[in-house]
Amino acid sequence: MGNKSKSGVRSYATKAGLKLAPLSLRPPARRGDLAILVPIPDGRLDAEAKLSLATLARFAGDTPIILLKKSTAEITFPVANSETVEVPAPWMDSLSAYNALMMEAAFYEAFLGFDNILIFQLDCLLLGSDFRRFTDAGLSYWGAPYFRRNGQLKSVGNGGFSLRRPRDCLSVLTSERLSVGRVSPSMLRQYLKGAYLRIWTDFLVRGRDRAVPLGQAFCDAFPRAEDEFWIFYAPAFSPQFRLATALQAVAFAAESQPRRVVELNGGALPLGVHAWARHDRPFWEEVLRREGLAPDKGG
Repeated sequence: MGNKSKSGVRSYATKAGLKLAPLSLRPPARRGDLAILVPIPDGRLDAEAKLSLATLARFAGDTPIILLKKSTAEITFPVANSETVEVPAPWMDSLSAYNALMMEAAFYEAFLGFDNILIFQLDCLLLGSDFRRFTDAGLSYWGAPYFRRNGQLKSVGNGGFSLRRPRDCLSVLTSERLSVGRVSPSMLRQYLKGAYLRIWTDFLVRGRDRAVPLGQAFCDAFPRAEDEFWIFYAPAFSPQFRLATALQAVAFAAESQPRRVVELNGGALPLGVHAWARHDRPFWEEVLRREGLAPDKGG
């Protein structure tokens, strides 16, 4: 079944038909409370990616920045205060592969030297530097909130700009137990949707890979985006894994309905934003102009 990582989890994943070779990552040299991880699937930077990096330069300060570089990519752009961790190309060759990477124990093992990691994809903007407000809360996962169709807050959400505690994520992936008592009302409402309940039933009917812990086996069979696993399923595997609430998340990040996020946050901007160019771009362009980071109209 492949080699085992330090946690005893086999170090290859099968997800949505993918078969990936053993994952091996060199841990970064630095250690500390927080690192910002920037996935780089290729070496090309469009105008919006350059803007993302410009906001890092403005607000990240001396926070370590780690470029998750696909092994076949050539990076020619400088990023201050950064080091590179090379990811085997197959793990970043597609969105499905990247989702598997974000649900793989060996990934979180590589970053156990940090109490927290901030995933910062190149369609994000960093809008502030008050990281301690969120890292000191001791929660396992923060992301931009999801909204219901009626406009009400639903749950903590998107993983493109997300704060995670590697040790807590690893506790989920190495778990051998499920706890029905850990299923929150928000999780239960999600399971009542046929597609989400079917993920549980398909897994139970098909059976699990007994060579790996229950949490990792579930992830290897999980057919949807990785952030949906962390917010709707992960808490059932580990009492150590604790989510921010949707109301807490409005101070952390925005994705959809950014004006509503700012309103719920008392008129203040969140720490960051994911997919800013796809969700009310005029709103964010005005914010960027105020910050002296007006985007290139040609981007």
